Amino acid sequence: MTAGPLPESAGSPRTPGDPAHTGHPSQLGFFVLGPLEAQVDGVPVRLGGRREQRLLACLLINAGRLVPASYLIGTMWPDRPPKTAVRQVSNAIARLRHDLGVARSAVVTTGSAYRIVTSSASVDSVRFEADYRQGAELLAAGLISQAAAKLTDALALWRGPAFDGLEGDAIEQTARRLDEERLAASELLIGARLRLGETEAAARQAFDLAAWHPTRETLQRLTMLALYRAGRGADALRTFDRSRMALAEELGVDPGTELSALHQQILRTDPELMEDGALVRYGVGGLRAGADTGGRREDADAQKALFPRPAQLPADLPAFGGRAAELRTVLEIGRDGSLAGPRLIAIDGMPGVGKTALAVHAAHLLAPQFPDGQLFVNLEGFSPAGDPVDPAAALEALLRSLGIQGSDIPAGTDQRAALFRSCLAGKRVLLVLDNAISAAQVSPLLPGAASCCVLITSRTRLADLDGAELLSLEPFSRADAVDLLGRIVGPSRLRKESPDAADQVASLCGDLPLALAVTASRLRARSSWTLDFVARQLRDERNRFGELTAGERDVAGAFRVSYLNLTEAERRVFRRLSHHPGAAFDLHSTAALAEVNLAEARRLAERLVDVNLLRQPSMDRYEMHDLLRSYGRELLLAEEPEHQREAMMRRLFDYYRCTVAAAMEFIDPDSEEESGGGLEVPKSEYGQSFADYDQAAQWMDAHWQNVLPVAVAMNNHQHYSDLVPFCSSVWRYFDNRGYYRQARELETLALSAARVTGSVVLEYQALHMYALTLWRLNEFTEANRLFNEVFELAATTGDVRMQCRARGNSGVTHWLKGESDEAIEHLGWVRETAHAHGSVLIEARARHRIGLIHTENRRYPEAAEELDQALRLAHDNESPDLEAECFLALGINSRELGDAALAVTQFTTAVEVLDSTGNRSMLPIAHKEMAIAFDILGERSKADRHRRFALRLYTDLGIADSAEVRELKRRLNDHSA
Repeated sequence: MTAGPLPESAGSPRTPGDPAHTGHPSQLGFFVLGPLEAQVDGVPVRLGGRREQRLLACLLINAGRLVPASYLIGTMWPDRPPKTAVRQVSNAIARLRHDLGVARSAVVTTGSAYRIVTSSASVDSVRFEADYRQGAELLAAGLISQAAAKLTDALALWRGPAFDGLEGDAIEQTARRLDEERLAASELLIGARLRLGETEAAARQAFDLAAWHPTRETLQRLTMLALYRAGRGADALRTFDRSRMALAEELGVDPGTELSALHQQILRTDPELMEDGALVRYGVGGLRAGADTGGRREDADAQKALFPRPAQLPADLPAFGGRAAELRTVLEIGRDGSLAGPRLIAIDGMPGVGKTALAVHAAHLLAPQFPDGQLFVNLEGFSPAGDPVDPAAALEALLRSLGIQGSDIPAGTDQRAALFRSCLAGKRVLLVLDNAISAAQVSPLLPGAASCCVLITSRTRLADLDGAELLSLEPFSRADAVDLLGRIVGPSRLRKESPDAADQVASLCGDLPLALAVTASRLRARSSWTLDFVARQLRDERNRFGELTAGERDVAGAFRVSYLNLTEAERRVFRRLSHHPGAAFDLHSTAALAEVNLAEARRLAERLVDVNLLRQPSMDRYEMHDLLRSYGRELLLAEEPEHQREAMMRRLFDYYRCTVAAAMEFIDPDSEEESGGGLEVPKSEYGQSFADYDQAAQWMDAHWQNVLPVAVAMNNHQHYSDLVPFCSSVWRYFDNRGYYRQARELETLALSAARVTGSVVLEYQALHMYALTLWRLNEFTEANRLFNEVFELAATTGDVRMQCRARGNSGVTHWLKGESDEAIEHLGWVRETAHAHGSVLIEARARHRIGLIHTENRRYPEAAEELDQALRLAHDNESPDLEAECFLALGINSRELGDAALAVTQFTTAVEVLDSTGNRSMLPIAHKEMAIAFDILGERSKADRHRRFALRLYTDLGIADSAEVRELKRRLNDHSA
């Protein structure tokens, strides 16, 4: 097929010696609706290989526009272009010109760019789109016969899938768009034939087409209606079953309301389906409620009935991925026609999380459900360009899109909103309101018709938008993040990298879609870069945001727009929270950093949650995305002087020191063994107090992962003297919960800080905690060496209490190594020394341990004597936890002596004392030992009840797997067997 002449200015003129010279311009035609072909003067042109064809396809897609060589290189070599790519593109252009012969001047070179000059009739896809649009307009105007003829002409141009066999992002995206328009034109032609009474032809065409597109519900409705009206009701029902199964398997959704309603009508052979009303109800051939079904109308009447069908959706992302669950939610709501009002979905999330991408992708999938048009408005709610779009201005644009002339648009916002709702009454229109700033901006733009659907995106959670389904987006899962990198960079390139390289890049991008897209696009443009190189660049926090910029896409710029929309107080708390060393923070630490009261801290934090600059995983607990933290830290350094930053951190450190100390008074109140040396704990106006063990344990269990980062920050800020007692308090919790790996890391830091201060007291306190950690890790030889070092250092300051603790723990270490005599010797020294110096509780602890060793060595009377003395001292000096330990040890001694009944009494007393203090750490041990006593007494049911209770207590303490837990489970399983 030939087309119009090329313009004379397209290139150099022909010479008379040209073999094809006729004195007239050559007729040039290109055919992309199928395999790529070209003709000159009606003669087919033999085109080159795949690369040359991809080059020609790119020029045709951008006909009349300059196409840079870099763009063509990316199309010809999607994965790894050769070093000679520029020269090869030039050679391919030369070959294309040679292939075109007398029409070679159609390919024009300008600098390092190229363009192809064609007339609008030279390319079959352009003619198709013109005929398709004209056919749709004729159909809307009621000129059905002319519409059917025009649509038939349009579809006759197709020879197969667009650009059949050619790859490349731009080519495939254009092909998808053309294929979608081909389907839409086919649907209109089927509908027109039904309206003209050509039922058999409509049914044949629809049946063949529907089998290839089982999830396209508009086509399935047409097919079922055509088949039914052609007397093929069974085929209509089979079409529904096929579509229902495909929708479930491919999209995870049920058929829409209209498809299901048509199915029910066919099942009951509803006579309405043979009437024109059914064509109106199901929107066949462009019909809508109120339209004329009488066939041809006069042109003047047709013009009055003409309703513009806007199709304003931006192009879908070719690399869209992830969001399967969220997309399913949007599609389910968008297809739900049972609601009383319009379907509203408000998508919110942090900057760069992919709100618009999801909305546009979902809108393209929903578009067939809304044949009366798709509208798109950028409300500029968060934009560096200026103020948000006024609702009145947005309404004017929307009304103009619906064909309302400027002179007919009223002045007031309310009047415009009423006219907009009237225009959409009874119509199925999809409206996308992108980048909204508030519900107040959105509300006037909402249609009233239940047949419409509105997708809204905003960085603000629009909680006050009545009737809206709120959908908050989080950054991608790691799998989806890596998948997006692969979609943009190319899976083959990812496979060439180290296995964890993509995972590292995704992590450094915080799994944020915008950061991932920027990084991937830069990587795709630089064939010499590797993922490992990109990861190294991103690890440098000083230049991270420089690496996360590509053209107009700028992660820091996206954050900046949100930041500038905050008040000064909100900006300050955002900056300061970014410097919190922990992964999460509560209201009290927020108040300490911002230097405000709790009520104001909550208001500010909740405001940041509303605009998605903070997450709230639980009540009064907040988190900040890693990239937002990096951005906030940059702002903090730039906008707040050093003395303010130091004062801020001092308040935070005091809060944690004060609150941890208060919590440990309930969790581990016996501080004789592991105290902070009597150093004063600061009072903080932001510190928390606790009423009982449960409150204290709940706080520590929620915040313990923060204390190590806080300790590191204290060290970095050179708060060495505060760090050692803080670590001592935290160590007691780690010891209580068995977190010895973290305890080792903590005490290594404390020991280093203590030595920096030059304080011998701080050094042996930290060294003692470190030795205790090694002891818990069964590194007895090194622990003993350090206990001896502590003993010697404490002697230089005359600290007898510390000497007793070090020697006593050394004695226990000997005991654990099986060296009972050495253990008794060390503990005996502690007992006598503590007694001489009036350290009653240290003496009691030494007697308690000596009693345990005697029990183990079957010296039961000596054990009972030591334990009775320890119990008396603990009771007289009001140390209930040590008192409970003594009752527990006496119970074990009595049980081993053969008096299980007395042992049960003593274990019961230990439990009662522990219950009275709220100390949970020893309760499971007491119940476990009591179970053994009941076994001896032959009361298995009571024994098992105490074992189950002990297991539940271990679980409450966060101890899911230990030797004790495994033994309890084994005994219970043995008994149940």
